[in-house]
Amino acid sequence: MSSEYVRPAVILTRPRPHSSFLNQIVEQSRLISKLLRISALFAWLALPGVSVAQDVEPRRWTHLPVGLNVVGAAYVYTVGDLFFDPVLLVDDGEIEQHTAVISYTRTFG
Repeated sequence: MSSEYVRPAVILTRPRPHSSFLNQIVEQSRLISKLLRISALFAWLALPGVSVAQDVEPRRWTHLPVGLNVVGAAYVYTVGDLFFDPVLLVDDGEIEQHTAVISYTRTFG
């Protein structure tokens, strides 16, 4: 008789009781991560390539009272036809655009 221990070729393990629930949570977190990455990409693409600022009166001092707060709001509705190069084969191009702008200015002393 041999006293050697023989290991079984396949070890069977019991599944954890909540493994399917944990797998669902992991899959949902991966999906949410992908959606966040995609939405961040679209938000980044929606931003203009170069942001610029413009002063209303460049290279001039405007005499305003100290501590003045000015709030402005504007709304523009634009509708019209678009004309493209005939090579692009775009027919009946139209535009309908709603634009809203809000501004805030504060003067310092």
